Amino acid sequence: MLAGRSFFMFINIFTNFGPLLLYLVGGILMLRMEGGPQVTVGEITAAISILGRIYRPVNELMNVGVDFTRSLALFERIFSTLDMVPSIVDKKGATAPEVIRGEIEYDEVHFAYKEDGPEILQGVSFHVEPGETYALVGSSGAGKSTMISLVPRLYDVLGGAIRIDGKDVRDWPLQELRSHIGFVTQDTFLFNDSIRANLLYAKPEATDEELMDACRRAGIADFIEELKDGLDTVVGNRGVRLSGGEKQRLSLARVILKDPEVILLDEATASLDSVSESHIQEALAPLLKEKTSLVVAHRLSTILDSDRILVLKDGHIVASGKHADLLASSEDYRTFYDTQFKAAESGQDGAPRRRAFRNRDELTEAEVSALAWRRSQGHWQELADFESYY
Repeated sequence: MLAGRSFFMFINIFTNFGPLLLYLVGGILMLRMEGGPQVTVGEITAAISILGRIYRPVNELMNVGVDFTRSLALFERIFSTLDMVPSIVDKKGATAPEVIRGEIEYDEVHFAYKEDGPEILQGVSFHVEPGETYALVGSSGAGKSTMISLVPRLYDVLGGAIRIDGKDVRDWPLQELRSHIGFVTQDTFLFNDSIRANLLYAKPEATDEELMDACRRAGIADFIEELKDGLDTVVGNRGVRLSGGEKQRLSLARVILKDPEVILLDEATASLDSVSESHIQEALAPLLKEKTSLVVAHRLSTILDSDRILVLKDGHIVASGKHADLLASSEDYRTFYDTQFKAAESGQDGAPRRRAFRNRDELTEAEVSALAWRRSQGHWQELADFESYY
């Protein structure tokens, strides 16, 4: 290594001092007047130009070893990725039902991320009829996101079974299974491509009219129309050029465009303000009524609209039922409700209401500007009361 560094140092010194030596020697030869100048200015300039042309390929040849070593490292990583064997594969002879209705059944499901690790889900069982919406509530780490991730086989259960239309999801062809499921996660993933390409990922044959209709229902059409390139706007790696709310709206638009039989929403409106959330819920309501849905939510409005609420605690379903019944019968749900939703409920009639805040006329200019900025960034979705100011 020391020899290589010395060689590169010698070559760099020679490269930098070569033209200087030519100018020095050429100047001396020009000043020798005996018999006239030995060289002319044109000859010196030509020599310097030729020397520069020689140095470039020599330097490139010197860097071949570095480029080769770097390429080997890159190829090693690329081929190690390409050679990875998927842990979730199609079962031999897997087939899908001819008619998809969207019925979901969890039958004594056990799951752990490691076979010798702690179980995240322990004997979970419930049944969702086609067209029903089930809300999953519970504290962080209770297993809500894990539970819905098992439906499209992002992971396989360790015990029990998950069935769609009476058929174990492990007996479905993986591509066919996921083609009937729409999944909106907490962390929205967008490709470093245009808005159009990210939407077409859900339905490659969709027309521009269908794309804009889905965006309109997801509440992002106005934003797209204001962009210079419209649907052809590049969103950047993982949607870095978009806000959290805009990324989530695009993800919802993909699900609307796909129009699957089963919809999984993992806090799909977490990055939206209350006004945008209400608009999107209105748009999703007709879709959810026709589809089977599992929804992880911390918003009271989402939970109240569901057909049934499942309360998770330490990997178990500790209670299930409607909102009013659970308030009366489940201490876990009541505790969760008191910490998450109580501020949004009125005193006696049980209808959601806004908390008392000052009128907009009473706000200072700085406060109004701050609220407007927070709304544009989607940072105050928990302050549903502020929507009255706009």
